[in-house]
Amino acid sequence: MAASLNDAVRKLVDDPNYAVLGTINPDGSPQTSLVWIGLDGDDVVISTAAGRRKERNIGRDPRVSLSVWDRADPERYAEIRGL
Repeated sequence: MAASLNDAVRKLVDDPNYAVLGTINPDGSPQTSLVWIGLDGDDVVISTAAGRRKERNIGRDPRVSLSVWDRADPERYAEIRGL
């Protein structure tokens, strides 16, 4: 099920900001990565290379979270979860 991002979150994601991607390793432990993010239409995209652990984790278990914050104003943030 896809959810729509409100305008404030779209702007935050579309600005040149980092995010922390949280995924689940095969053994159930958490894995986090600092990633560049952006928008491709209505999709949130992250930077990664094919075959990396985060890509494998997302393919195996789509329960992910992205914590996005504005570097200029750290009190401006959003958490995006995928299922």
